[in-house]
Amino acid sequence: MNLAIVEQIGLYIPLVLGAYLSISLMKIPNLSIEAAYVFGAIIASQVLMFEGNSGMVTLLLAVILSACGGAMVGIVAATLCQAAQFSHILSAIITMGLFHGIAQWVMGGAHVTISHLYNPLRLLDVVKEFPELPVIVLIVVGVCLLFYMFLKTELGISCALYGDNIVFLKNYRMNQSYVVVAGMAISGALAGISGYMVAQSNGFADSTMGVGLPLLCLSSLIIGKSLYHSDRPIQMSSALVGVVGYFMVQTVLLRIGFDLRYFTSVQAILVATLLIISSRLFVRRGQQNFLGI
Repeated sequence: MNLAIVEQIGLYIPLVLGAYLSISLMKIPNLSIEAAYVFGAIIASQVLMFEGNSGMVTLLLAVILSACGGAMVGIVAATLCQAAQFSHILSAIITMGLFHGIAQWVMGGAHVTISHLYNPLRLLDVVKEFPELPVIVLIVVGVCLLFYMFLKTELGISCALYGDNIVFLKNYRMNQSYVVVAGMAISGALAGISGYMVAQSNGFADSTMGVGLPLLCLSSLIIGKSLYHSDRPIQMSSALVGVVGYFMVQTVLLRIGFDLRYFTSVQAILVATLLIISSRLFVRRGQQNFLGI
């Protein structure tokens, strides 16, 4: 695995962890993760436009604000679901439409270029061909450690319980709405961090940069749970294995000359195939909802 693939994987690990939390653990069809990814990138890009910003402060501000931007999307989607009693999918669709307009208002258009501005991801320029890689690795390691610690907390376990047995929360009079809003906010925050890193690496952010992300997340989660299956209810490692497997498949297709314009179709076929195989192999063994989605 070369460093280019490592860098690409690192950019999307927070996104897939966010999808793992909301889609796999909480069993919520979280389409709003696309809007969280985009809005996180756009909010963070605004930090870079202030003159005089440089160094670690700018990096921290960009990461924190991208997380806040993504969390806002998650909170809105969850609030619509819990307060207005909309379905998760309807809440996500309304939220995506709302933040599509807000994102363009913040940018002043559909596109903003940041390639000419200071790049905080190059703060530790020690790898000549991949100057952004060291900072990306540090961000990803920090995100993974914090996410692992979160899963060990009462809230993290409650998120898993919400997806596994919602009746348990009701019987023990646990605040279901709080769990949903907090879980969706954290999921959106992780997606926002990925959005910022991808936008910074590409040198631009636009309102359509999140197209196809829900399928990417599903592909990664399914690949991960197919390759790394465990009876443990919380298995963060499967999400990490999944995102690595996803980009390895993409790399193999590139090397055999496949046109990546059609990769979305390959993703859809892959998701459908793995779901059919898993439903036939594992449901017969009494393992319902093997993939957790």
